Amino acid sequence: MLPRRARGGFPIKLLNYMEAGCAIVARAGIADPLVHDRSGWLVAEDAAPAVWADAVRALLADRAHAARLGENARAALVAEHAPAALARRLLDHIASLSRSSS
Repeated sequence: MLPRRARGGFPIKLLNYMEAGCAIVARAGIADPLVHDRSGWLVAEDAAPAVWADAVRALLADRAHAARLGENARAALVAEHAPAALARRLLDHIASLSRSSS
């Protein structure tokens, strides 16, 4: 669960949960790398505590779905933050800078 309210920065706990392949329940708008019901369970920013509890209960009741969310979260992390992906984005950025300066 990632009930973080503050925006800004990068939620390191989220990365840790994604790396571990955990099913994640998080506040929408804070967990940008997650897609609701694909790689995490997102709740509205103003959700009542009961909504959080319902999300956790739903994932505990459907362990296969929770496992899929965790696997998809890990895959999303690897796709976006693996060294090869970071290197590709850096090279793309450098190339765009060189094109704009010519």
